[in-house]
Amino acid sequence: MYGKCSVAIIAMTLFVVCPSSSTAQRLKLSGGPVVIDLDPIIHPVGEDGSSQLQWNKIRSPSKIVVSSSSAEQRFELFVDATSVQRGDPVGELSLVSGAAAQDLVVGITERAAGRCTLIYRASARAEDGHGEETHTVTYTITGQ
Repeated sequence: MYGKCSVAIIAMTLFVVCPSSSTAQRLKLSGGPVVIDLDPIIHPVGEDGSSQLQWNKIRSPSKIVVSSSSAEQRFELFVDATSVQRGDPVGELSLVSGAAAQDLVVGITERAAGRCTLIYRASARAEDGHGEETHTVTYTITGQ
């Protein structure tokens, strides 16, 4: 018999990388901590769309990248930027612990501030086992 699984995204960090000639940028994350409960047999996929990411007006073309870290990743975790204002979403990304940062929103231009809704999706299979998993998800705004 298999137990329940839980994927927790309890620590989210934000970074800003700017060329020396630009002014400071700001990322603001609202929502979270995110917890997605799964049952590999009855409810193997779950999602949460309660988080929003906002950025201020920028002076040079930029993009937002995302990465994840987890002590022991067993379950699949995905993120998607939806309802994007002032940028182009790349689509749903698989977050693999320790992998290089991936583009999440590109084409952010010198206009007004922007924002998006973050949809997290997690999935578990019976062979993944059961238990809890915690991820630190990092968002970075940087030049494009």
